[in-house]
Amino acid sequence: MGLDIGYSFYYVIICFFIALIYSISLYFKNSKNKHFSKSIIYLLFSLRFLLVLGLCLLLLEPVINSSSEKIEKPILVFAQDNSESILLGSDSIFYLNNYQDSINKLKSELALKYDVKTINFGSNAQKGDSLSFKDKYTNFDQLLTNIKGRYFGRNLASIVIASDGIFNVGAHPVYKEYGLGNVIIHALALGDTLVRKDNSIQKIRHNKKVKIGNKFPVELQLLSKSFKGASFNVQLIQNGQVIEEKSLSVDQNLQSFNIPFTINAEKEGVNKFEFKIDQLEGEITYKNNSSVFYIDVIKETLKVLVVASSPHPDIAVLKASLNNKIGRDLEIVLFSDLIGNVMDYDLLILHRLYNNNSNKLFKLIEKAKMANISILHISGNTLRQSYFNKMKTGIQLGKINGSYNVSCEINPGFNSFIIDSEMSKMFSDYPPLDVPFSSDYKSKSKSDVVINQKINGVLTNYPLIQFSSTNNQKQCTILGEGIWRWRFNEFLENGNSNVFDSFFSKVIQYLLTSNKKDRFIVDLDQEFKENDPIRIYSKLYNDNYELVNSANVQFELFKDSVKILEKNFNSNDNGYSLTLNQLEPGNYFYKASSELGKKSFIKKGSFIVKELKLEYMKTNADFQFLKQLSSKYSGSIFTTYEFDKLASNLLNKVDVVEIIHVDTKNEEIIKWKLLFLIISSFLFLEWFIRKLSGGY
Repeated sequence: MGLDIGYSFYYVIICFFIALIYSISLYFKNSKNKHFSKSIIYLLFSLRFLLVLGLCLLLLEPVINSSSEKIEKPILVFAQDNSESILLGSDSIFYLNNYQDSINKLKSELALKYDVKTINFGSNAQKGDSLSFKDKYTNFDQLLTNIKGRYFGRNLASIVIASDGIFNVGAHPVYKEYGLGNVIIHALALGDTLVRKDNSIQKIRHNKKVKIGNKFPVELQLLSKSFKGASFNVQLIQNGQVIEEKSLSVDQNLQSFNIPFTINAEKEGVNKFEFKIDQLEGEITYKNNSSVFYIDVIKETLKVLVVASSPHPDIAVLKASLNNKIGRDLEIVLFSDLIGNVMDYDLLILHRLYNNNSNKLFKLIEKAKMANISILHISGNTLRQSYFNKMKTGIQLGKINGSYNVSCEINPGFNSFIIDSEMSKMFSDYPPLDVPFSSDYKSKSKSDVVINQKINGVLTNYPLIQFSSTNNQKQCTILGEGIWRWRFNEFLENGNSNVFDSFFSKVIQYLLTSNKKDRFIVDLDQEFKENDPIRIYSKLYNDNYELVNSANVQFELFKDSVKILEKNFNSNDNGYSLTLNQLEPGNYFYKASSELGKKSFIKKGSFIVKELKLEYMKTNADFQFLKQLSSKYSGSIFTTYEFDKLASNLLNKVDVVEIIHVDTKNEEIIKWKLLFLIISSFLFLEWFIRKLSGGY
């Protein structure tokens, strides 16, 4: 601690003499003080001298400098795999009974040198010491991302990942960078790599929706381990009845099967099916011998025609995202090969056709407009302005000079369908699209902009994706190309493309609905995974189509015709929301209802919660992956027989040191509240002594 003033020390001497001269003239050179005794005069002189000196010194802006030290030990994160696959090995009893004590002892030893933090991971990554081994899947990508975010800027030295190396969700951590710098990652290998006897259902390939009366294919993928010479049956079950059965013979120790089945779509609605395979003696688990799947049988499918100028990755991602998503038949054809009748389709998607002055294109669009067939325009990064403007998409472009890259941002005023905060954030993180460069964008008065262009980080009012409507025909225009990057980027970051698929499903669904605006909207996905939160959004509008968030919106949930839940939506600025957790696998039906004035609103629908058996697809540990991951971060792999070796390795690291954080504070004395009390006390004491001694 030290004292610092903002002026030269000579000013302190000046302050001293000012206080001295003033006090002497007041008490020693003043004839009015003759009746005071010498002791009183000296006392009053001292009080006045100290007071004036203090006030003068305050004018020099004195500052108290202080510093404190905080020692931060090196941080070690112990990340424990808490997924179901840990208990599939032969040593499951050890993990249930003795493993917890072993790692507690290990962490106690490491605490001598490290600040040990424990994170359990599987379905998600969270702090905690208790283990259940009940997580339905394993996500290493989320774990490392969580650690980077949680300990960024801290003295993070090492990570120990205790796992069997089986992961089934998220990006591959060996091929993704997490910005962990010089952090060392060691692996504690759990389970065993022995190939145990097991027959397992790996995957079921099927359409999500089919048309009633049609036959549709289903393909079952099986994997057989260590059952050479054995045979078993596969049953396809619908509503408790076996509708088809096949017998399989195993010819190899490790053999995969792709078995085709054909099913008749006879009953409208969501149909539950199940595959079962015989349980053979000696299998490591029977939990992967059956699997349930659902197919929605609908009255009719909607036909979508994609017309493209040439093959393009945008077309590929649209097909992957939309095909059979909500009961649609998707057909792709090159413009040069187009010979079909547009009247046979419910929606046209036109991709990069706007350099073409062909009468064939104009006639195609004119027929679609006459028949009120909706159109999705994807302009491409190069187009002829005059040709594009003739299409009357709802956007008129001025002079075009090449193309440029633009990012996107959701328009908060868009309300034709619900875009939640997760979707908005994902779109703001998507890579840019290639867009025709024009400084003059004009939209129709009845246009509805979904996404605006963001140029060099600056939000503009230029549309990037926009809806428009003329009479009973809807159109949507995407100015530019490169949406394949959006889906690819999301899959790279999250291991799935749920947001991209959901958005374009909403776009297509909106284009295929009538122009009549719905005053009560309930929005949720149709399929969820077990343990996933089920987020439901709703909006309610008054007669003027203004958003209302003060009404009561009720939600009822049914399973097997029995009501299992009744809750009210939570109101917010954007409408209503509701989150459901911990729903068991199965098919659910819901009813949402509300009242506004004398008008009642009801929405009904269904969704599916799928059982997760990802942890049972692979029953032997993957130590090779753990070795690759630890090697990438200059670490090593250890087994459960090498706790002492792991502890010794970490405790003997000479380059792992404590960090001393010095916190320096500069505090101005004039801001002390106590100072006012001291000055007041001096003044009061001087006045009191003068009055007590008979002075004025």
